[in-house]
Amino acid sequence: MDENIIKINLVECASELAHNRTFFESGDILNNEDDMYEDINADTLVYTEEIQDRFNEWYDYYYSLLAGLEVVEV
Repeated sequence: MDENIIKINLVECASELAHNRTFFESGDILNNEDDMYEDINADTLVYTEEIQDRFNEWYDYYYSLLAGLEVVEV
């Protein structure tokens, strides 16, 4: 196997990239990462509405970017 080829979970990778980008670009409304969520003590973490909107934009961007990559035989 070519050492330059990696396999990723597209959804998980796009989600992680979008989360990180959203956090780092939301310093105007966040003091820390916990501020991204409606209730940090809830069983399931849910983004605030504004953070969810920002995340969705970045998720779509990264998903499209990653999905557009193709493996080529060298």
